[in-house]
Amino acid sequence: MQSSRQLLAILDRLASPERAIFAVADLRSALPEQSRDQLKVLLSRLVKRGDLQRVCRGIYCYPRARPDPLLVLPRTAARLRAGHFLYLSLESVLSEHGIISQQPLDRLTLMTSGRGGLIDCGDWGCIEFTHSKRGPGDCQGELSYDATRQLWLASPQLAWRDLRFVGRNVDLVDQQLLEELSHADL
Repeated sequence: MQSSRQLLAILDRLASPERAIFAVADLRSALPEQSRDQLKVLLSRLVKRGDLQRVCRGIYCYPRARPDPLLVLPRTAARLRAGHFLYLSLESVLSEHGIISQQPLDRLTLMTSGRGGLIDCGDWGCIEFTHSKRGPGDCQGELSYDATRQLWLASPQLAWRDLRFVGRNVDLVDQQLLEELSHADL
């Protein structure tokens, strides 16, 4: 069987709307006989044909699985920092709670024990990772897991502390609403 058809047949069996984001390592395991260069050429061809979509370096989306476009960024972030402590925080969380305005919908801000950086994900937007030495024990009781996004989410209070800690602009934060949410959680 031709490698491209073989890979697409495997993806047709494995992929679903919940599981449509794949790292190169995932795809390599489906075709172990392919060299690194052969796989690179194959993935490039599949992207050109529209069978795969390149989200960012090393991450691909399988469009036939019909993933929710709003979940591509969070699930890509989870794949990019697999093995590291990672949680949605900063402007993303504060914006979701209405505590901060003007957060673009196509940008995710996360804290990670891994490398920081800005990842361009084309039409989906971008992912901003901010390095933190904070570990899971430092955030006990302030994180909740979102199975849909496959990410931990900071509480508004933790996101606010993270925002100040990394030296971001706090002028757009609605202090009154943040205070109300803090008292509501007690």
